[in-house]
Amino acid sequence: MKVAIFSESPSDEAALKILVEGIIGEEIEEVPYPNRLQSRGSGVLRDVPIVLRGVYYNTEAEFLIIVRDSDDTPVHKKEHDEPNNKETENCRYCELRREVKSALENLTPTQGKENFKVAIGVAVPASEAWLLCGVNKHASETTWINRQEEKDFSTYNDRKRLKAELYGSNIASSETVIKRSTESAERLAANIEQLEILFPEGFGNMANEYEVGNSDFQSAKHFNH
Repeated sequence: MKVAIFSESPSDEAALKILVEGIIGEEIEEVPYPNRLQSRGSGVLRDVPIVLRGVYYNTEAEFLIIVRDSDDTPVHKKEHDEPNNKETENCRYCELRREVKSALENLTPTQGKENFKVAIGVAVPASEAWLLCGVNKHASETTWINRQEEKDFSTYNDRKRLKAELYGSNIASSETVIKRSTESAERLAANIEQLEILFPEGFGNMANEYEVGNSDFQSAKHFNH
């Protein structure tokens, strides 16, 4: 399977490749997206139309994975799908879903791309929490939902602590970050269900759903069958 992966950093993308292989149970061929982006980080949402169009028209990728961090925004909940739910305005999963849907609707049907698919995910509160799943007992969506309900919005410091726990307090190089990210992803890929259980909205949705054409959802786990 040929897959393009777009996230906030090269280390996130390296880890995601391994996690996606854990989801589908086979190796994938990662296809670089053709766009030259000067920065990523919080610009993921902004660059979705550019990346999606580039991957769709200019690569052989069958599948595009897009993941961003939630940071201090509301954790996605099923209630966000209800009409007039105000939290959808600040939910990064909802934002990403709207942006992907709009971008897909503006694509021209192209031969060979009839089954092109997009899966989206949001790491709560950051990708380091996913990668520490099973190691840090607080690494779960429930932890941050509870803090938000308690009006504790100091998760910035939590995110800093997660980075220090995963990468070390003195990060020597980007190579070190990628190495530790991929090592954690390899551990998790062997027990991918744990991530789906503890991060059901941000990771579980990505693992179980992908978007085809105009918002028809199927099971990504059966993509290769």
